Amino acid sequence: MDYTNYGNNVNINNNNNNGNNTEAGYNKSFGYPSGSRTAESGPLSRFRQNHGYENTSPTMSNEINRNYQSQERAEMFLNSNYFPNYSSGGSRPESVMSNFSTFSVATNMSEISVITDISQFSTHIGGDSSGGMIYQNHNTYPPSSFSSYERQSNASMLQPNEYLENLRLEIEKGDINCNEKLLEAKARAKSQCFELVSSEILTKFVRTLFLQLYHQNLPKNRDYKIIGNIISVLYYLLHNNNIQTQKLGRAKSAIINFLRKNEKAAVTLLLDVLQTDLGFEFKKLLINFINTIIHVTKTSSKIKSVIQNHPNIIPTYLTFIQCDHKNIYSISMDTLTRIIAHSNLLKTQFMEQNGIKIVLNIIANENQEKILFRAAELLLCSLQTNNDNITTRFIKLNGIDICSRLLDHGSSRLLIKLVECIGSVCDKVSKTNFDPTESFQHLIKLIGSQDHNLESKVVGCLGNMISNNNRSKKLLCDLNVPTILLRAIVCFTDPGALIYPKTKTELLDNILFVLQLLTAISVPPEIKNVAIFQIINYGGKIWERWFMFFIEHEQIYIVNRAILIVYNVLMQVNHIGLNINENISAFKGLVEVLFLRVYQAVKLLNPGDQQTLTKIWNESRLFEPNANLCPTPEEYEKQQKSIKHLLSRSLKLLRVLINDTEAKQILASKIILFEPNANLCPTPEEYEKHQKSIKHLLLRSLKLLRVLINDTEAKQILATKIMLQRDFPINYILAFTTNLEVCESMFAIAAALLQFKPEFIHLWLTKELDSIYLNALPFCKDNPELNKSVTAFCDTINNIRQQQSYLRQFHR
Repeated sequence: MDYTNYGNNVNINNNNNNGNNTEAGYNKSFGYPSGSRTAESGPLSRFRQNHGYENTSPTMSNEINRNYQSQERAEMFLNSNYFPNYSSGGSRPESVMSNFSTFSVATNMSEISVITDISQFSTHIGGDSSGGMIYQNHNTYPPSSFSSYERQSNASMLQPNEYLENLRLEIEKGDINCNEKLLEAKARAKSQCFELVSSEILTKFVRTLFLQLYHQNLPKNRDYKIIGNIISVLYYLLHNNNIQTQKLGRAKSAIINFLRKNEKAAVTLLLDVLQTDLGFEFKKLLINFINTIIHVTKTSSKIKSVIQNHPNIIPTYLTFIQCDHKNIYSISMDTLTRIIAHSNLLKTQFMEQNGIKIVLNIIANENQEKILFRAAELLLCSLQTNNDNITTRFIKLNGIDICSRLLDHGSSRLLIKLVECIGSVCDKVSKTNFDPTESFQHLIKLIGSQDHNLESKVVGCLGNMISNNNRSKKLLCDLNVPTILLRAIVCFTDPGALIYPKTKTELLDNILFVLQLLTAISVPPEIKNVAIFQIINYGGKIWERWFMFFIEHEQIYIVNRAILIVYNVLMQVNHIGLNINENISAFKGLVEVLFLRVYQAVKLLNPGDQQTLTKIWNESRLFEPNANLCPTPEEYEKQQKSIKHLLSRSLKLLRVLINDTEAKQILASKIILFEPNANLCPTPEEYEKHQKSIKHLLLRSLKLLRVLINDTEAKQILATKIMLQRDFPINYILAFTTNLEVCESMFAIAAALLQFKPEFIHLWLTKELDSIYLNALPFCKDNPELNKSVTAFCDTINNIRQQQSYLRQFHR
């Protein structure tokens, strides 16, 4: 399959050198390189790229033939002198040297459009050209004279609309001339001729093709020759984009629009034809055609659902995947991935019909990256389900080991898919007898990769594998994974590291996830101590500096993980023979940051109004900024759990850190309500500024007190304070506040305290209290809670007064 002696067909007279340029520079083979999926650029394309040829004579070796340096002159020369002379048997078909191989760029279907033209295949279907896939011979291949139609495609169409309409009418007849007209239409479809035809005529033409396909596919008059040629015309119409504008061509639009308007009927017809004994090469075109339709339409129509609901769709494609022709099973795997996506039923059928085993066999024995990627993509799609039987089948078929052994491949996109396959099932490993040692070793080698997206997937996979498996955690510690992860943090956080911010955040979160699992309270001490020892001894305790930085500057889920890891480490250092006070002292600077995080969490949980929420949301920098700089209700609700974790974990760590004296002083300085000024006296403006905060302090303190006094010991403490101070400000507060919540809380607290210490009646039962009570009565009618508290307080006063009156009468 090579073009030889090209230079012998072309003689160029150079003005500067009258020699004949027929040297070895043009006398070479232009066949496919080993393992390549596309044709090597031939002499035609190289000539057009260089606008001339390289003179290979010893004296002019570095000069270009100036006669053909312009594009116009080169095109004139090529059009008038280049006449390829193909041999009949093994020569490369004309479609390779035409511009139509560029379709593969847009459609990713280079296997079909580049490799061959179906008209050039031998009619012996059972021979080598079938790739070992045997079909019955129905004489479906066009005659050898077909190349004349392709040469006719360059002829001009004076009236393209009229021409196509006449061609459509001839095809519509379905008579003996139908096949010849289809071959002519195919030749036109491979060129840009149909782009000159109106959309209306094209729509009628496509409709005629589908109607003729339906009639020819009926069992009583099935003609595989006509069916195959109709499929060829549809294929080339679909894959012939507008080269000049790189947009959807008219012919392609006509097919897509027809399929969308006739989704069920048209797609079902194509699938029915696919399940017949159609010739191998035409089936290849049809598989490609259906795959392109799925890609182009995506979720914008019901075409995919029609395909999913078609009977025997999974067995049909599994048959293609098991054939010996790589182009067929490569495209079939790509199509099947789209078919079974988001359908647990089809994924289960795929497993039950040995689909997982078939794909694993391809991964274990294939060497082409594109096919391996499509196989891994199909495998991953089938594993993304809640059906545990599928994941268990994958593990029992040694799927983890098969995928792990390919983790030394050079393709990053393939490695990512393989790692995702392992990660999607590794949390089920603990339920089997699978030994993950070899898989761990392959995965760990990828940590530190220059592809940080791949690195993030690997670390996340490790986290899933150890999430509920202490044996796997011990294995990671034995392999020094904590040290490796800290080294990775140092590498990708380096200012010179090339990493996207989103990838960096995801990678850091996955690393902290693994460290959190290794240091958790529930982990056995013999495992946890090894992990903690590696963390605190890496790089001169660099972990302290990094974790304080994470807590202060990263997003909320990373902050939560970092806080928990520091807490776990500090709570465990005594058990590994280290001084806890020394380690706590190293984090004393973290107290101020934790206090701020507590404040932010409280404000986020109880913002009061939308303006305050927006301000704290953006100032905290705990969340990804959005376009509106304001969280949506859904986003705010989604983050509630994380905010609560931030509050609880910050308080837990603060509780540990305040064992350090200096940390206590830092925390005490942050709790002071107001910053002192130079005059030690508030200005009128400053006093007015804090009025709202002071009122909030009063209200919330009273609400908290009201809850606390339900405890007997709390009542005793509060009563002791009142007895010492003797000016518990109930009268003062009730006299000068108009806040009904404050009044309600104060009456409730006073009632509880009077029941506990009746002697307080002498402090509060004054004329001032009577007037307050009378003023509060009108508000009680519209406020049930206030009415309840006031009534309880008055009942308590009356009961005490009745008891005192009874006692006085008794003593008399």
